[in-house]
Amino acid sequence: MRKISEDKKKNIDITKFECKRLKEVAGDNEIKVQIEHFLSEKNHNLGGYLHYHARTEESANYRAFYVILDDKDIVLYFSLQMGATIKCHKKYIGGIKYDTELERTHIDKDKIEVTNVVPVIEIPQFCVNDRYRNKVKSWKVEYKGIIYNVGQFVFFKYMVPIVLDVAEKVGFQYLILFCADNAERDLEKYYKTMGFERMDNMACLRDEYSKDLECLIVKIDELIERYLKFEDPFYVSPNPKKLKYNNWTFSR
Repeated sequence: MRKISEDKKKNIDITKFECKRLKEVAGDNEIKVQIEHFLSEKNHNLGGYLHYHARTEESANYRAFYVILDDKDIVLYFSLQMGATIKCHKKYIGGIKYDTELERTHIDKDKIEVTNVVPVIEIPQFCVNDRYRNKVKSWKVEYKGIIYNVGQFVFFKYMVPIVLDVAEKVGFQYLILFCADNAERDLEKYYKTMGFERMDNMACLRDEYSKDLECLIVKIDELIERYLKFEDPFYVSPNPKKLKYNNWTFSR
């Protein structure tokens, strides 16, 4: 991919960012081209997913896909869907397996003891468009006096409010994502800045796409508190903790 010279790169103006459902903008010819040429240099399959699979999955209401736009440039995309985790007695979980011959997921009873199923919202895809990233001078942005990289800003500004709006209306306890990391676990460290941690006594249901990826998780109360601090850097957590979001009070 041809690089743009530094003097021609632009500054990011986050006031121009818009979060749109894919189905709202997929008919726009300029955005169609952006979708077709969306690029993730580290994960080509994830980059191509937006073009090859997203519209089909949206039309089937399997997943909801969102694009972050800067005018007609796609900054990044993400998807959301409902999911479930399994709470277990044993700490080390190896029991959720995908049988390639039978083409189904099953539980290895020798390794896992299920106590209950825990509802979650899942982030199956969260991917930066490197064609946009290579156009800008810096991947850092300022919001309310705090410096974030673009991914962190988008997560709290656009993704978390969608998740919390669902949480007001539908019961679930965690937000989870699957982390395709390197040996140094740089991506896991990055997601930890947003509140995600590794699972302890829980296991997530997986498909073939995510079977070898690390599953990270954040509690809904942690997510609310981080969002409130994002919108108000001087926010102080109440004690006892009764977190208020819109007309919803969440007690820890």
